[in-house]
Amino acid sequence: MRSRTTVAAAGAVLAALLFGACTTDSGRTTDDGGPPRPTPPKPTGSPGDLRPGPERPPAGSAADRPRPGDFNGDGHDDLAMATGAHIAVVYGSAEGPEPRTRATVRMPEDAGNGLSPATRLHRSDLDQDGFVDLLATLSDGRQYAMWGGARGVSAPRLLATGYAADPAPPSAGWEPGGAGDFDGDGSGDVLWLGTGSGALGVIHYGPFSRSGEPTRTQTLDAEHADHSEPYEATVGDWNGDGRSDFTVWFRWTDPENEGDGDPRIDDVLHFRGSEKGADYLREYPDHRALQGFICDVEDDGTDEICRVGFDAYREELTVSVTASSGKGPGTGAGTRVTFRDVPGLDAPKGFNDGDVTGETVGDVTGDGKPDLVLGLAGADKAHGVVLLLPDVAHADRNSRLQSADLDSAGVPGQNTPHARPRFRPRPPLLDVDGDGSLDVLATTTYEPRQFWLLPGSAEGLNTKATRRLSRPDLGVPR
Repeated sequence: MRSRTTVAAAGAVLAALLFGACTTDSGRTTDDGGPPRPTPPKPTGSPGDLRPGPERPPAGSAADRPRPGDFNGDGHDDLAMATGAHIAVVYGSAEGPEPRTRATVRMPEDAGNGLSPATRLHRSDLDQDGFVDLLATLSDGRQYAMWGGARGVSAPRLLATGYAADPAPPSAGWEPGGAGDFDGDGSGDVLWLGTGSGALGVIHYGPFSRSGEPTRTQTLDAEHADHSEPYEATVGDWNGDGRSDFTVWFRWTDPENEGDGDPRIDDVLHFRGSEKGADYLREYPDHRALQGFICDVEDDGTDEICRVGFDAYREELTVSVTASSGKGPGTGAGTRVTFRDVPGLDAPKGFNDGDVTGETVGDVTGDGKPDLVLGLAGADKAHGVVLLLPDVAHADRNSRLQSADLDSAGVPGQNTPHARPRFRPRPPLLDVDGDGSLDVLATTTYEPRQFWLLPGSAEGLNTKATRRLSRPDLGVPR
């Protein structure tokens, strides 16, 4: 989740709504007795063949609550990476990522302009078979599932969600929504935001059939600010009940707006998961209190709001954590700590920018206490640095920050004076080698051609054991 550094007149993301539900079968009425909705196009087959690596991954087994990062159920988390028009999955092992056991697929081009699609990836057990699936959303709104199984992921299957159900073209900067388990039944659900025309959004509830159709759908609808549209959604569990909740942000769309290009957030709505589906939560704080990303710093199943800010001139890093309550995200007590001696900033003042990227929380040190990982992609003359803050829930000014970059001992690759690679983490954190410490996947540039896995350890990031994966390792053409 990206850090949000502006509010009201410039901010980040979404707003959501909900009430009622509808089915996808022709001639059937909505759950609230309304008129039948049009039948969305039937999903069609795979966009491309899945190309396996030289070896098959070890056979795993299904679980009632599968590991969220493990596609084949063998106890090792697996990497999933989008690069250009390709998606590559590299399976984990006791020695880390094993490129010989991989699966690669080329996603289809946008039929409108022929460009290679940017791809957003989510993990969830969409068909409730005990294996985690990979949900891929293309920039034109099409969504595909790569079904997990004992021998790894399958070829992509177009889902009857997203563009297939709402063919309105997405607007610039629009985000599709997210994945979660909003009714707590153990199967993954897909939240799809509207594109400014029609409903504000739809939840497609699992389990999904292997043909790509959800069990049921729920239309999101509620009043929101004039001249605004859904822009982005954040998904988390604010009350620890095991059901996903979500927040939808609306951006201003006044055609006479001549702003600076940053989105102005005009509204924000919250929904709480329940056994029957998402319920609109009417009491919520001002959206300025919600800038940040969803995190569980106590590892207790209840998510907090984390916010990271970097003052590039003063070279100060500020980390804030705000607890959630029954009234919604970020409505509880908060903590704040500022670090003035940030490691890894080797460039003179004025050669760092304030861009914070790839923030995520998980147990990298293996001590049972979640740690904060983040990137300063513009630090050190845009060479970039990955930072680790151990035990973020109890961080203070005496906490030791650790940094890693392309010049760290053991990290393959080297900064060159004018390269500006923007080294940064790419969530989620994964235990690829199965040692109990989460590992950090890092990459460079905005269309990565290489990836690095920085293993976690009791001492933090073990850069000397870093693994680099190039496009040939992923089965992707150079």
